[in-house]
Amino acid sequence: MEYKYSPSEFPKYHKRRDDDYDGDDEEHETLEEETPMTEEELEAYVKTKTVKCCLCSNEDSDGADTRGDEKHMLVGQKKNKRIMRRKSQCCCCRWQCLLTMFLISAFALMAVLAWWDSTLHGALLKSVVMKEGSPKDHMWRSSSIDAFYKVWVFNLTNPQEFMAGDRPRVYELGPYVYKYRETKHNVRYNIDGTVLYQGKPIYQFQPHLSPGREEDVVTTVNIPFVNAAEMVKNEEVVKTVMKVMKKVHSFDTVRSLTVGELLWGHRSRVLDWARTLQDVPYPHQLFGLLMGLNDTLQPPYVIHTGLNDVSRMNQIVAWNKRQLLEFWSGTECNVIRGTDGNGFAPGLSKEDKLFIFNGQLCRSLPLVYNSTVTRQGLESYKFVPPSDIFTYGPDYPDNQCYCGTEGCPARGLVDMKPCYFGASVAFSFPHFYDGDPKLRHLVR
Repeated sequence: MEYKYSPSEFPKYHKRRDDDYDGDDEEHETLEEETPMTEEELEAYVKTKTVKCCLCSNEDSDGADTRGDEKHMLVGQKKNKRIMRRKSQCCCCRWQCLLTMFLISAFALMAVLAWWDSTLHGALLKSVVMKEGSPKDHMWRSSSIDAFYKVWVFNLTNPQEFMAGDRPRVYELGPYVYKYRETKHNVRYNIDGTVLYQGKPIYQFQPHLSPGREEDVVTTVNIPFVNAAEMVKNEEVVKTVMKVMKKVHSFDTVRSLTVGELLWGHRSRVLDWARTLQDVPYPHQLFGLLMGLNDTLQPPYVIHTGLNDVSRMNQIVAWNKRQLLEFWSGTECNVIRGTDGNGFAPGLSKEDKLFIFNGQLCRSLPLVYNSTVTRQGLESYKFVPPSDIFTYGPDYPDNQCYCGTEGCPARGLVDMKPCYFGASVAFSFPHFYDGDPKLRHLVR
């Protein structure tokens, strides 16, 4: 690159005087005289020196690292302008500024996103909290989602042989399908973040979904009579009276009923006779396996709405005016845990153990993660009861308080006598699933 200068534009540079240099400092420079450079000197200077114009460099003419410390001479327009020594204003500072601005912008963006995510998450959590008059409250009081309740019953096919001592032979009938909905009544929101309500379930038979009809006749055990006999088996006098009444009133150990009567109620002469003698704890006039559940107000629940603590959402605070049950032999089994099954708090993980309280079972049932399932593009976690839920013995201390004074039931059964008015009733999974193998040999 060639430069042309006019002598009148030559600046005045301080010339280095060699006689003032004592050699102590390698880069010592003494500036004393101020004399204009001649055209020849300037031309020679330009030829021997690299003129830099805001270029990035890490080395000086001697090869030493002098970034940001190299001296640049600027040719000015003004006459007699003093030469100034100053540090190079290198263009490389531009990318440093850009990098700094980028990092600041990135941190600012992350902060904004974190704030937005936190704000959105908080807003979503607040939206799921139940409040009186809210859309969720309306949906909760009167659910528009149809659920289907399926019932199978067993028909005793060898009643004479059974009465003679043979094992019962049963044949499974069903499913009898019912559309199920539950509405909430007597709802009262409390200032402590809880809500009281009574559920009212409605079961509507669906003949088009059922292979049979409610009028199908089945032969089964006369449950009221068998339980009455069981309750007096150790009292010889009462047991003798029962035998006489059986003959007088023709009480049958086995009887035939329609599916509708078996499920939803029928007249029991045993109950009518028992009520003439004493107060019977059974509260219904008719007897049925699902008696008192259809179109009937259930015991009141008090649950948490999630107000001020979303982690407690749907947790049961009290059931049937009780915060602690009185059916079982230990406090641990009488604790009411979990929800009523209508929902859980947000933020569940696979490691969580859930609990559903079931009033018909008079206890809370644990649920553990089983698998991840996808339905209509929505991924969800499937929770099921653990395999040892109805297992007893020293290796399962959490279940010992479900054992009665007569000992523990067989694995796979729940003795419901404390909960069902002293009746000899047990619950199990269908077909004694996960139960003791000997249970399968009790029936054919």
